[in-house]
Amino acid sequence: MEQNIIIAAESTADLSPALIEQFHIHVLRHGVRLGEAQFRDGLDVTPEAVFAYYRETGKLPKTYSVNVAEYEAFFKEKTESGSAVILFTVGSALSSSYQNARIAAESFQNVYVVDSQNLSVGIALLILAACDMVREGLDAAAIYEHCCAMRQRVDMTFVVSDIEFLKNGGRCSAMAALGANLLQLKPCLLVRSGKVQVGKNYRGRLAKVHPEYLRDRMGDGGDIEPCRAILVHTNLDEETVRVYCDAIRALVPVEELYVTQAGCSISVNCGYDSIGLAVVRKTPL
Repeated sequence: MEQNIIIAAESTADLSPALIEQFHIHVLRHGVRLGEAQFRDGLDVTPEAVFAYYRETGKLPKTYSVNVAEYEAFFKEKTESGSAVILFTVGSALSSSYQNARIAAESFQNVYVVDSQNLSVGIALLILAACDMVREGLDAAAIYEHCCAMRQRVDMTFVVSDIEFLKNGGRCSAMAALGANLLQLKPCLLVRSGKVQVGKNYRGRLAKVHPEYLRDRMGDGGDIEPCRAILVHTNLDEETVRVYCDAIRALVPVEELYVTQAGCSISVNCGYDSIGLAVVRKTPL
């Protein structure tokens, strides 16, 4: 009998509504706290609200993970009919989500929790690959193993345009932020072995920085799997996004290039006018 497999993700994967619908993905929402009010990322609060709150108060909203009880309720609901669940969480070094999900999964059979060792659309690339494998007829255990191997080749990077968000979030010192602002530096953040590292520091206006970043990440395309890539941004306009997509396709003829807007968790950390790119490399990072 063919196994029914449910692919699930957290809102931190920054999947667009179109991708969620197209691939039939179940999404559990992280929490967002604006002052004393609590919301669900992408459900009843948006990145625009996060930025508005920051402009009005000078304070960053707080985000928090899905808790054990929520995971348990989800697993119970989905497995009662005999379905298997494969859940993808944000990297375990970046959030308590994976630990919470693993604790909840101990009470159930046929629940597989994948530590993506990544964030944002780096997680999304793993999820879409899992959806491909479901259509190909692989069972849940095989999909889990394939995704755990694949995560070593997912290359997720960001260029942060406003260092103030990193400073206010405690991810860089006030002195470093001051120096970066004076020099017009835009740091590239790399996800490596499940942790965020600082890579190249770009300098200048975004109209120059973003194309340079895309060229650096795509290179000659020789080490990139051409099947799929995802561009994520915080609040860029449609025309700018279109130009960037054209630039990516000119560098590497990617078969499927998706665009999505970052959710509240990434927006809180990266700030305005930031972009990220996720590709799958042919060799481990």
